[in-house]
Amino acid sequence: MGQFGDERCQLRSRNGADCTMWFREVSDALAKIRCGQIIVDGEMCVLDEFGRSDFEALHMRARRRRYAEGSIPVTYCVFDLLVYKGKSLIDLPLVERKKTLCHLMEKLRAAHTLFVQHVASSDVPHPISWLYEQALAHQLEGIVGKREDSIYEPGVRSKSWFKLKRPGAVPAERFKR
Repeated sequence: MGQFGDERCQLRSRNGADCTMWFREVSDALAKIRCGQIIVDGEMCVLDEFGRSDFEALHMRARRRRYAEGSIPVTYCVFDLLVYKGKSLIDLPLVERKKTLCHLMEKLRAAHTLFVQHVASSDVPHPISWLYEQALAHQLEGIVGKREDSIYEPGVRSKSWFKLKRPGAVPAERFKR
């Protein structure tokens, strides 16, 4: 989760940890923005030369809990807009939030950020199958799907969204200490 727009930026992990200083290249870029309070949802990623997320590289970078010169750069992949110019959008349908987010991201062009586009169910005949086939073909971690009309429900894994991982994408041994 990222909050910015008033010449400051705060980044928080899924568990609520303040990770602003861990990813200084992102927080510094977003802190320069002045357009009223913005809160977005997204994922911090280390992207390889093909644009695929490298979970292990991100984990190694985040484990230090600080930025160091020469660190592997991260990209904040932003996929949802919760507050825009101080106004909550969480009760709007996802498709409306994404439309506003797309416009905002095009306008901001902030370094180290990437707008995560979506595939509408009307774009391809079988969107889940098609996207999953793409994830397999490109060796991506998997896919996430959300209903176009869904509202944002903080901290809730509702029936409006799902995550489908590619087998072997994140082996369990990566989490052993």
